[in-house]
Amino acid sequence: MATTVATQTYLQLISQDEKAAKSEALKITAQEQALNLNKTIFDYGVLINKTKIALEAAKKAVPYQVENEFTLSRNLAEYEARLAFAQEVKAARFADSQV
Repeated sequence: MATTVATQTYLQLISQDEKAAKSEALKITAQEQALNLNKTIFDYGVLINKTKIALEAAKKAVPYQVENEFTLSRNLAEYEARLAFAQEVKAARFADSQV
């Protein structure tokens, strides 16, 4: 099986406009950062689910500790706020950087 080679000549490739080359590199960087943000959003989702499970267990714990339930409730609210913020940033800044 033969390998297909690009149709541009070497001179054409090295003569690319510097701005176009930088633009392509910036697109790749933006896509990488969008992927990092997607991972952060996923991680917050996992953290929220784990905290909800722990909070439900804390509500039924014997012996019951109000401090533990309070801490988990506060953490849950914090994680949900962080997730909402990350989703807003994704929608506002990374709409054109999806892979």
